[in-house]
Amino acid sequence: MKVETLQKLINLVSEGFLREFFGKEKTLKQLRAKARLRGFNDISKLKKAQLKNLLSKPQDLDQLRKRNLLVKAKKLGIKTATKLKKTQLFNEIDDKVLKLVEEKQSSFKGFTNQFKLEPSGNVTFDPESFLTAVKRKALAKIQTQTKVKIILTANMEKTDLKTGQSLVEEHQFRSKNEIVLESTDKNELWILLEEQILEDLAKFQMNGSGWTFHSIVALDIHAVGYEPLNGSSWVPLPKFLASKKALINLKNTDNQCFKWCITRALNAAKREIEKPRSDHKTLEKTSRVSQFQKN
Repeated sequence: MKVETLQKLINLVSEGFLREFFGKEKTLKQLRAKARLRGFNDISKLKKAQLKNLLSKPQDLDQLRKRNLLVKAKKLGIKTATKLKKTQLFNEIDDKVLKLVEEKQSSFKGFTNQFKLEPSGNVTFDPESFLTAVKRKALAKIQTQTKVKIILTANMEKTDLKTGQSLVEEHQFRSKNEIVLESTDKNELWILLEEQILEDLAKFQMNGSGWTFHSIVALDIHAVGYEPLNGSSWVPLPKFLASKKALINLKNTDNQCFKWCITRALNAAKREIEKPRSDHKTLEKTSRVSQFQKN
């Protein structure tokens, strides 16, 4: 067989493989049907590329319909699945595939909360599907007014080039500390934490390290109380500053210290210099300062 003919044959086989692998032969109608079977809703306006991207991601239990949950529950051996409500099914499935193995709480130096989740039984996960699976349990534990970080512990495998033996070691992959406020969207928070973990894992496997993912060990979630800085009322100066006789420490009774300092700078006083003034001229300038702060 000629080289050119052989090359054309290889190209045709490769093209067919790629088409099958990436699903290019799927029509928009077929992709929508597959998405509905997976339990995805609100997909009628999605384009072909968006549907493919959606189907390529691990399944999030929150997006599955009850009939799909029943199928999943049956595979996991949950016999009473048909009698359970959707939220109960979520919990039963979570309990089958995950277990809370450790939880610690402390008030030392502010509120702290730590807990660990592990795969349960013979259920296996890759990093992305595991982070998707733990999402519900993890977010239920994360409170507002906290700083949160997550740590994924995984077994990583490497082959010793000299001996040919396989080496398996535990390695940890960490997210950054993220602040959780009342206004924080927890779903977006989890996406951010997940991306940071997967990026840390990818960096570890790059640059010829030879390490590949083997299995999940656990996910640790650390949360500490967070108190943003707020304005405060008057406090006495330390002795070494007060003794200099060069600082004006206004004795305000509210938490607007900065405003009163600016006001005094604009309105010098010859007596009672540490007492906030309330005359018309001062209030007029103070209002301009307040307007400046709002803008």
